[in-house]
Amino acid sequence: MRSQNLLPRLVLVVAVLISFVGCRVDPPIPPTEGTGPPTGTLRLTMIPEWEGEPLQFYTEYRNVSDYRTTVEVLKMYWSDVRLIDGLESTPVSTVELFNLQSGPLIREWKVAPGSWTGLRTGLGVPEVLNHSNPADYDANHPMSINNSMHWGWAAGYIFVMFDGRYDPDPASTAPFVTAYSIHTGMDTCYTEMDLLPVLPITVAKDSITNVIVHVAVDAFFHSNFGTIDLATENWSHGTNFPLALKFTHNVVQSFSIE
Repeated sequence: MRSQNLLPRLVLVVAVLISFVGCRVDPPIPPTEGTGPPTGTLRLTMIPEWEGEPLQFYTEYRNVSDYRTTVEVLKMYWSDVRLIDGLESTPVSTVELFNLQSGPLIREWKVAPGSWTGLRTGLGVPEVLNHSNPADYDANHPMSINNSMHWGWAAGYIFVMFDGRYDPDPASTAPFVTAYSIHTGMDTCYTEMDLLPVLPITVAKDSITNVIVHVAVDAFFHSNFGTIDLATENWSHGTNFPLALKFTHNVVQSFSIE
């Protein structure tokens, strides 16, 4: 009789022990390092130049019209940066702001290994981003309001900011007085461009691939799309679309990559 009374108790004890085993929580297993996809580093150096030499801001040059010319401000956006090979592409960066005021700039991005024929990027900010609120971005973001590259909620971002001074008299030695200020923007001016080096851009795992982008600032004033005469074409701030579009085409033509 005693053994029969113990049986239900033994069943209860075993059930309790099983429930504890089933509810045991093991400590989390830390992730294993190096299990992500392999990457390499694409390092881009952008160099502003005038007739093949490093651009010096506030220095007198002669532009294509033989006008005495200085450059005082040069800033621009690149967007939707991709490595391309025919119809194939891999993303590099959503948006970058290049403020070339202090000379060459370097950007580094982690990208998947591979071999690519070139780099494709938009000059400016695409429509999907152009009308976002700059106050929504943190202070270090390229689209932050702190960069002073925004016209207002409706107008959007300034794509290229190019300011300086000029004098149409090549023989003059007088101080520069007259300013030019060409700021492109609005969705109309957003333009994609392909930069194709002679040799493919090859990115290998855990290594750095260097590419150099030259910006021929003297070519901002002329290309096969037309010549900009600062005497009559010196101001565009979201208006004057004929000048803004001609300037945009000239800027696109000014880039080369190696």
